[in-house]
Amino acid sequence: MEKHISVVIPNYNGEATIGKCLDAAFASNYKNFEIVVVDDCSDDRSVEIIKQYPCKFLSFDERSGTSKARNAGAINCSGEIVFFIDSDCLLQKDTLSIVNKTMSGLTPDHIVGGT
Repeated sequence: MEKHISVVIPNYNGEATIGKCLDAAFASNYKNFEIVVVDDCSDDRSVEIIKQYPCKFLSFDERSGTSKARNAGAINCSGEIVFFIDSDCLLQKDTLSIVNKTMSGLTPDHIVGGT
């Protein structure tokens, strides 16, 4: 069963990478997902780039740090699984399918991490 996955991406001045990150995420073979991007008060063109994509977008009025951006994304997502990546990460087409398969056999209180 495909669980709904929320991909949460904190961003700060990610102009050089956020477009490629979002292109790769939206190219996923897995279809039951949403993307939540939380901008941490960027002063480059990254917000302009992010707004070109069909993702949920949140932004801070003052710089708050990556942890707060991740937490804001987790609070404002709707997925059964929350999957955190950074704005310079490129998901493979099967990444979310692997996440779903890995998490499907676990109880909701499990956490999986990796690099």
